[in-house]
Amino acid sequence: MATPPKAFDAVAASRQWRETTSRKLDAMSRAERLAHYARLMKQATGAAAANASPKVLKA
Repeated sequence: MATPPKAFDAVAASRQWRETTSRKLDAMSRAERLAHYARLMKQATGAAAANASPKVLKA
């Protein structure tokens, strides 16, 4: 019994993303790369802060 062909290959998609990202980063200078990572960290911390629910203290 043959298995049906995959509609989406996650391994291939991940490999393609890594290769594309690597080419983009390799084309950047050191300063551009640092600015890029700083921008990503700012986005990540902003998203994490927006999703965090404040803790309510009960007396």
